[in-house]
Amino acid sequence: MKYFKGGLLGGLVFFVWMNISWMLIGWHQAYMKPVGNETELIQAIRSTVTEPGMYFIPYHDQKSANYDQQEFMQKMQTGPFAKMMIYPNGLPCNMTQMMLISFLISCLLSSLITFLLELTRRLTLAQKVMFVELVGLVGSASLILGNWNWWGYPHLYVVVNLIDAAISWSLVGLVLGKFVVKD
Repeated sequence: MKYFKGGLLGGLVFFVWMNISWMLIGWHQAYMKPVGNETELIQAIRSTVTEPGMYFIPYHDQKSANYDQQEFMQKMQTGPFAKMMIYPNGLPCNMTQMMLISFLISCLLSSLITFLLELTRRLTLAQKVMFVELVGLVGSASLILGNWNWWGYPHLYVVVNLIDAAISWSLVGLVLGKFVVKD
């Protein structure tokens, strides 16, 4: 029951914060940029990409007998470089369904954090908040910093998303430490 309560309360706090962060603060839009001529790019994608997937420019297949790492690195350096999720026929966009799934993911993550927090004993509320924040931040940072390192995500993306993760997990830690996992 404690994990359900922790998942529900923590998930709600996480979900609400993410909505505030994305919809009200709007700082995530600061690292997103439009392409110059979207219509031409859309036409080019539709004429060359036939199935949904993750696409890379330049593409490389390390298992191919023709793979040349130097040539690939040169193409990376001279550009353009792109990592794209492409759905040539569009992506079904049901906001209600996506928000529900986002909430359920938040609840699942908060349930897992509740389990970890339950393993700790005799921590003050501040220590519980710090524990949850650090566990959440480590998980988030592994993805955020990996994307920065390997895919060249912008520095602003890294800063905004790390701060966002720290805030969200601190809020979850506060709720879990105060109302769910008590000594």
